[in-house]
Amino acid sequence: MWISQKDDVEAGTDLLYPLMQESPDLRWALIRKVYSILTLQLLATIGFAAMVAKFALMRISLTPLVLE
Repeated sequence: MWISQKDDVEAGTDLLYPLMQESPDLRWALIRKVYSILTLQLLATIGFAAMVAKFALMRISLTPLVLE
């Protein structure tokens, strides 16, 4: 079964959403912004988890010295 060029969404001849008024550049800018925010949040979470793990290990290793 062959799909004609006018029915092919990936061909780019028609808008995917006919009522979409924004330019595709604006849409891609929003997508980049959302993914950059998610990336920054993920990096902040990893950094915070690394600090918590490091200080928890320091506390565990210093505890026997305090109890002596």
